[in-house]
Amino acid sequence: MLMSLMAAAVADEEGCCFVEFAKDPEFLAMHPLKVLENWTPTKGKMIEFETTSGAKAKAFWAAPAKDSKSVVIMVHDFWGMTDNLKQTAEKLNEASGYGVLAVDMYKGQVAKDTTEARKHMQGVTRTYGESVVAGAVKALKTGPLFKADKIGTIGYCFGGGWSHTTAILGGQDVDACVIYYGQPDIKDESLTKLKAPVLMIWPTKDRWINKQMVDGFKAAMKKHKKSLQVEAYDADHAFANPTNARYNQKAGDDAWAKTLAFYKKHL
Repeated sequence: MLMSLMAAAVADEEGCCFVEFAKDPEFLAMHPLKVLENWTPTKGKMIEFETTSGAKAKAFWAAPAKDSKSVVIMVHDFWGMTDNLKQTAEKLNEASGYGVLAVDMYKGQVAKDTTEARKHMQGVTRTYGESVVAGAVKALKTGPLFKADKIGTIGYCFGGGWSHTTAILGGQDVDACVIYYGQPDIKDESLTKLKAPVLMIWPTKDRWINKQMVDGFKAAMKKHKKSLQVEAYDADHAFANPTNARYNQKAGDDAWAKTLAFYKKHL
């Protein structure tokens, strides 16, 4: 059963960003688990940073090149902090030279099946999630982790919505936001805080991040005179994830190139 735009766009205090979708068996079926084999990090490492609530959160940190003062906050998908997400963080770090902080919203838990993934995703309250991503912006802008001149965000699926939320909460401190098939926040009170231009990667076959939602996002961003670039692909949800059965390499490579170009322009 597909979600209406209104139901999908409104998140309550006890849940955010794809939580309602996790009740849909079709959505769960779109996320088959494929584990990367024989991969170990070469540039990044797991660290902890302080959230705005004072608690500690885990993250995978790939430090920037010596000549770079730009960083990107990355938020994982449905499964959590998988090796695939860490590999993507290292890939972005290597391609751009930017520091990449991939934050863990599941408190160290990585799902082994869709039942666990649904439980972890539904357990991320808005209050907790906001404390994590706002803490990440602070740790990268004013230290102690880094003191960046420019900050970007990126997220996939569940993390795509959180990428947008990070940019909203970060305000003037966030300079570019990338959403891969994620649920945007179209509330007036949220978009008034957004300062960063947004790139949305949208697969037109996605039954959850559908045309109705994307059109609503376009209208809301236009209303608030915010910068939005939507790149549409004849592909399905999670098409950019090489560990997903619906991976589309051609579309994924093009989306990646557009992501790097967008960051180069704004970071």
